[in-house]
Amino acid sequence: MEPEFQRIIVRVLIVGVVIIGGSATALYFAFRAFEKPGSSRAFLWLMAIAFFILVVCAVLWRLSYGPE
Repeated sequence: MEPEFQRIIVRVLIVGVVIIGGSATALYFAFRAFEKPGSSRAFLWLMAIAFFILVVCAVLWRLSYGPE
């Protein structure tokens, strides 16, 4: 892997983690505002969505290193 490409990938990953973290926080408070007190369903939905996004990103990252 070229050093320039590695630097760009690291920057993209850092920005992506910040965006996912901010979005997850916003979704948590949005789900919590419309949730019944004492229910953890919003948190489970939030974690499922975040996990799905991370899995899709990992698959796309893996596919980007296909046969050259």
